Amino acid sequence: MALPHNHQLSSGTINGLFVGPDSPTFNVIWQTLAFGNRPFSGIDVGVDRPNLFYHIHELTNPDLPLIDILNLFPATISKETAATDIDKMLIYFDSKSACRSAAYSLRMILPQHLRGCMHPFSSDLSEACKQHLWAEFQVGKICILCATDAAGMGCNIGDVKYCIVVHCPKALAAVLQRWGRAGRNRTIEGMCLLLVQAHAFYPSQPAQVILSLN
Repeated sequence: MALPHNHQLSSGTINGLFVGPDSPTFNVIWQTLAFGNRPFSGIDVGVDRPNLFYHIHELTNPDLPLIDILNLFPATISKETAATDIDKMLIYFDSKSACRSAAYSLRMILPQHLRGCMHPFSSDLSEACKQHLWAEFQVGKICILCATDAAGMGCNIGDVKYCIVVHCPKALAAVLQRWGRAGRNRTIEGMCLLLVQAHAFYPSQPAQVILSLN
């Protein structure tokens, strides 16, 4: 994180804040933008996220993945349960249809007053709708978003407790990008969960029995 001191422009005084890469990449950006000859203070805040916990589990219900995460919901949900009693979740799917199917399945099993607390989120929604859903998610009126990567970049909601990726994406970077939405407020613990089908794991080795012939 870099902070130039009182940079003067014709429009007035600007305090600029830069958050981004370090080392060679940062130096190239800094010099290319001609910041290198201005007063500068740098603070390395690091990239460690000690408040996040990472888990990879076998997806045992590929046709209805939500069954695999029901344990993340309150043990008892009744007509007295409020949306704020359910921890915020971002559940990532690879397709728009999977997002909608998951959201509608959740609505079917929850009490009627909670059915509006979860919503699919994908790129085919209007910008106005996306902004409305983010606003509702931020204040807790929506507690679960079943999303594609449309809910990736730009998501900076601090109290997302669970970030769940269903199926293994094509690139590790996609998993990291999605997991990075959890626990952005470092005072809360976040859980990053990857659910993948059994064929993604190495087969378990059977125990070998060694017989002595002596």
